[in-house]
Amino acid sequence: MQFSPIKLALVAIVTASALPTQAAVYTVNPTTGLSQQFSWDKGLGDANDSFEVTAAGASTINVKLDDCCVPGDEFALKLDGSVLSWTTAGYVSGLYEGVADNVLLSAGKHTFTIEVTALAPGWTAGTARATFSGLTPAVPEPESYAMVLAGLSVAGLMIKLRRAAA
Repeated sequence: MQFSPIKLALVAIVTASALPTQAAVYTVNPTTGLSQQFSWDKGLGDANDSFEVTAAGASTINVKLDDCCVPGDEFALKLDGSVLSWTTAGYVSGLYEGVADNVLLSAGKHTFTIEVTALAPGWTAGTARATFSGLTPAVPEPESYAMVLAGLSVAGLMIKLRRAAA
């Protein structure tokens, strides 16, 4: 039995499309961030790809996830294996979008993964885009300085009152 080159090419294409997608680890540039498409092909659970970022010190980063193609997919964001809460999540123009603002990172290397939590009807695979803004050093809010100053003032007042009473 002989196969024509066209039949061999079709068999090769079908075989290649049936193979699982190779997982990739993308490095987030701390200065410029990263916008990268990612994929999944195993149904529910972790997507194939992950994203690594290294923070020089305590920092915050913003993460946005956009489903690109088929309504019905939903996602969870994980940082170092723990699920993070989305700041906002829902459907925009029929497609899922999740935003996690000001995710606090300690100094060191961190891994973000995406978990597929719901699938578009009839689909077990797909693609979406994850966007990471550049890291920004964690700076205390002005209210934090006011609270520290108020606490020190109260402590100073207590010491002064104790000394006056003694």
